[in-house]
Amino acid sequence: MLYRFFFVILSLMISNVYSQEKYSENKKIEKDFQKVEKLYRSQKFEKAKRLFEDIDSEDSALSPTSEIDYLLGNIEFALGNFEESRVAYYNFIKDLDSNDSRKVIGQLSLGRATARLNYFEQDKEDQLYRDSLKLAPKVKKKYNPEDYKVFERVPIYPGCELVSGNAMLKSCMQSSMNNLITSRFQKGLISSVFPYPKGRIETKFKINSEGKLEILQVKGVSPLLEIEAIRVLNTIPALSPGIQRDKPLSIIYRLPIDLTFVK
Repeated sequence: MLYRFFFVILSLMISNVYSQEKYSENKKIEKDFQKVEKLYRSQKFEKAKRLFEDIDSEDSALSPTSEIDYLLGNIEFALGNFEESRVAYYNFIKDLDSNDSRKVIGQLSLGRATARLNYFEQDKEDQLYRDSLKLAPKVKKKYNPEDYKVFERVPIYPGCELVSGNAMLKSCMQSSMNNLITSRFQKGLISSVFPYPKGRIETKFKINSEGKLEILQVKGVSPLLEIEAIRVLNTIPALSPGIQRDKPLSIIYRLPIDLTFVK
């Protein structure tokens, strides 16, 4: 009887020591991942990934919903590894309840990673096409003055109608768009992702022959910031379309969104 009692006490002691060790181990892992998150939020993406890879979490009891997979997805996204980011985002959302708000964020991020992967594949195809043109024999084209005719008039942003000259119209449009973006972009979202933001979001869009803006590409280092950029760009009002040879035409523009405006 005494032997049994001693065995039970010993088992409880061993179990308690083991639990304490596991607790200490998990606390260390959590602290390590907090360091990774701090590096990510400081936009030190390469360092964040290296530290992430150095962490041995095979025996970790951390929950799949502990944001680890989402953090990894964000790091891979920022580094341009979109296939890897898609896998991480999927792992993050697969076990979340449908009512969990984090699942919506994960799904949105997964969607942006997929879109960026498609951009990447399209860019590769475009580059191959450009390279093929360089290798093709050059054919001397007959000079046609119409081919070198500049835009008779660039698109006119609402409120810029009294401005004269294409250069001034373009400047007025860019200034107006920047003001709209700065006023409507959710600054709290930027600071929640990067406390001290730097860099910019590259956007490419078309003002079509009806004066409507069509988004072609949005490239940044965070899926949530890209989504916000798309939302804000879609609030830009219709413009008077550009004119060439007395006909409305589509014109492609690039407009970087500087993240430092949140400061």
